[in-house]
Amino acid sequence: MSLPNTLWSIVLNLPVPGFNPTPYRHHGQTWAIYRKKQGSYAQQLTEQLTDTIGPEYPISAHLDDCRIVPSTHPALMTAAIYNQPTRQTLTFLHIDADHARLLTPAHPLRLDNGPASTRTRPQKNWQPFLTDDRRLTIVYDAQPFTIATPTDQPNTWHIAHRMPWTLPPWAAQTERTPRMSTAPLYLPDGRLLWLWHIKDKQSGYWTGANLSDPEFPYTPTHTTAQPLLRPEDAADVSPHWPPNRCIFPMTALLQPPNIIELWAGDSDRSAIVLYAPLPKILERMENLT
Repeated sequence: MSLPNTLWSIVLNLPVPGFNPTPYRHHGQTWAIYRKKQGSYAQQLTEQLTDTIGPEYPISAHLDDCRIVPSTHPALMTAAIYNQPTRQTLTFLHIDADHARLLTPAHPLRLDNGPASTRTRPQKNWQPFLTDDRRLTIVYDAQPFTIATPTDQPNTWHIAHRMPWTLPPWAAQTERTPRMSTAPLYLPDGRLLWLWHIKDKQSGYWTGANLSDPEFPYTPTHTTAQPLLRPEDAADVSPHWPPNRCIFPMTALLQPPNIIELWAGDSDRSAIVLYAPLPKILERMENLT
């Protein structure tokens, strides 16, 4: 990040040669999963996230923007299939001291042919999460807020609920549609927090967040009256896809005591981790009516 943003108290630059990172933590080890212009990679980090341990391992030349579902082992991972921008996969990843490899084929996810799916535009920002009773559920889209549940067919999901909500004025003025950034995260009070991004007409990315009810259909109840991240927070313009300029959130976690840890990419240049007190994020929320 190039400019001070008073919401985020700490910004760490991860020592990995890529961007758009997500963490995988298991048995006291922390791995960064990240992408380059093409392909995804893994590297182990120290506990402080300041140094690497061992070599970099390639995961796949055909997957990017990987995200790990927290508290899963083997790691349940969602990723976009390279050069197919509307294709997403859900697979298992195994990492140890010697290699990183996919345990299951990276087949594209599909929506069933019901009437709800035909009204939903193709999307590559599927965000799987585990409900409080450990059921795998997917947020397929941010607007309308769209929930997908598994079917009895392989790799096929059903649109279970869709609910539009009102964008805050700072986002509405872009005249664009938001996309999902991070999977829903359970807060101590039971509500769900999820981040979304919106791209303005100058190719700048803005980040907002919503709160949702803790139970199906996870109705959005609050949104951010102010953005959490702005285009000017990014270090520079993307070297791969100019004139994009963005801090691109990938994974949000809750760390004690009530600190949001956000893993993100900085304009396709570097991998960063940001920290903000949860109460400061909640202070920016307003009711959805």
